[in-house]
Amino acid sequence: MLKIFCRNKGINLENTLPYTPQQNGVAERLNRTLCDKTRTVFAETNLPKFLWCEAIQCAAYQLNRSPSQAINFKTPCFMKYGHNDMSRLRIFGLKAWPTIVTKQDKLSKRAIPTRMVGYRLWNLEDNTIIISRDVIFNENDIEYKEKEEDKNEKYINLEEEQNIQQDIESENTEIENTKYEDTNEEDETINEETSDRKQEIEKRSKSGRIIKRPTYFDEYESNIVICLSAETPNSFEEAMNNTEWEEAVNKELNALEKLETWEENKLPAGKKAIDTKWIFKEKEDGTKKARLVVRGFQQKKEDTFQSNYAPVARHSTIRMFLSKAIQEDLKIIQLDIPTAFLNGKLKSDV
Repeated sequence: MLKIFCRNKGINLENTLPYTPQQNGVAERLNRTLCDKTRTVFAETNLPKFLWCEAIQCAAYQLNRSPSQAINFKTPCFMKYGHNDMSRLRIFGLKAWPTIVTKQDKLSKRAIPTRMVGYRLWNLEDNTIIISRDVIFNENDIEYKEKEEDKNEKYINLEEEQNIQQDIESENTEIENTKYEDTNEEDETINEETSDRKQEIEKRSKSGRIIKRPTYFDEYESNIVICLSAETPNSFEEAMNNTEWEEAVNKELNALEKLETWEENKLPAGKKAIDTKWIFKEKEDGTKKARLVVRGFQQKKEDTFQSNYAPVARHSTIRMFLSKAIQEDLKIIQLDIPTAFLNGKLKSDV
């Protein structure tokens, strides 16, 4: 269903490798923020972990109403709706008493004990998640405490085990002396290392058959590890401590000056300069690439600017030409234009 939805919306799905959050940095960083808030909530309230989905939703609700530096310390809620409604903010896990709206007799209770979990309520009596409009909150009761019968189930009676242990110790047992031959420590180390490589976790299919891992995957995964293990600097200062990255930075600066991409000038009245950022990447052939980019997302909508992009062909256009060349048996010549992005001419102020 997801593939069909993305295909209808013109969205290209790009899969990332397992345990490589750097390939999807923006989304993974947001997930880390939400998970940090969720762990803090569970540590503070002592609520059970199966409520993690409710805690994540509550963290996202609060994060959308928190100031962000990316939007000039405004909240995402204000940017979308034009106002900040903080009246619904409540402490996660506090005691809540929703009113029973169904028909009851005269002496029945009018409310049930629950816990506020992500702007829904966890019913402590039947262990369900409910929604209610009429709720009274107890702001002083935050920490959740388990029932006494639940705690007693976790305790183990050690009286019988202690008696058994004493009986065993009272018996007289004889232990024979065994002699151990001296072994070479180096041989043991080598045997341990070789045996560890052969030991693999056996996986079984639904029918019980052991699924063995193909041997040709070893070289493939080794190549992936080599590509991902390259240390890419995260800042300009870190890059300047490495000779190869310093050469890549100087090469980029020389290209910028050669093509006259910038000039010193005074800022117009009421205008603010846009920051720049260094992007570092190591290609598959081992070459280091450094690129100085402008943080264009800092531009405001009221400013006059257009969508500026590199003068390069789309992948769909390239595939079309390749298909045409194969169909008519044409000769294909590939050219690499260094710093192709810098050859574009801007017609508007940035």
